[in-house]
Amino acid sequence: MKKFLSVFLFLAIAMIIVGCSKGKDSGGEADGTVTIEYWQYAYKAKVDLMDELIKEFEDKNPGIKVKQTTFPYEQYNEKVATLVPAGRGPDVINLYYGWLPKYIDSGYLQPLPEDAFPVDKIESEYFSLVNAAKLDDKYWAIPTAVRTLALFYNKDLFEKAGLDPNSPPKTWDELVDYAKKLTVRENGKLVTEGMAYEIGAQLNNWFYDALVYQAGGQGLSEDRKQVLWDDTPAGLEAFTYLVEFG
Repeated sequence: MKKFLSVFLFLAIAMIIVGCSKGKDSGGEADGTVTIEYWQYAYKAKVDLMDELIKEFEDKNPGIKVKQTTFPYEQYNEKVATLVPAGRGPDVINLYYGWLPKYIDSGYLQPLPEDAFPVDKIESEYFSLVNAAKLDDKYWAIPTAVRTLALFYNKDLFEKAGLDPNSPPKTWDELVDYAKKLTVRENGKLVTEGMAYEIGAQLNNWFYDALVYQAGGQGLSEDRKQVLWDDTPAGLEAFTYLVEFG
């Protein structure tokens, strides 16, 4: 199994204009102030940053107030599925780009209005990965961040383990071999992990956005409407490697 490691860049989160079948209007106060409701899943750093951005936005737009509502990540899609069809959803939502097809098919979203978001402007001002938010020839979102999958290694630990500090692993097999050589135990206790990764966080990104493609497979169809990772042996090979690696 000589699969090569590589770095993948993908859209992580996107701002999306939300619509619902019952039609939700932005709240208006007696003094003419418009209130916009914004949702995102709860990560403290993101919430704190958004609080700052909301204040900056409101200072520049005194007639608009933004209400930020957050939900635990694990409950996020459930809340959307319950509240949006009931007409109690947000005006703007922040979500993982991989959820877009499901949200669009469910009727939770409205495409970005072209008078406010001209296609030529979107495609000229944003990195080409903005196309991940384009389905059925319409843009449904604007990216707010990207995330890079990368392998970081400690040259000092490489030297200590007798490995070339200027030659990181280049294949799946080498990654396993290096991880074993870098692992240090004393009296049965783990002192140094040969490779550290967080299984409980977003390990799926390594699988979908790296291993599947490195094995020669494809995660989604070109229109991002069909899941393809399990259509070829590459998906099983990538999944087997991931499970055995752990």
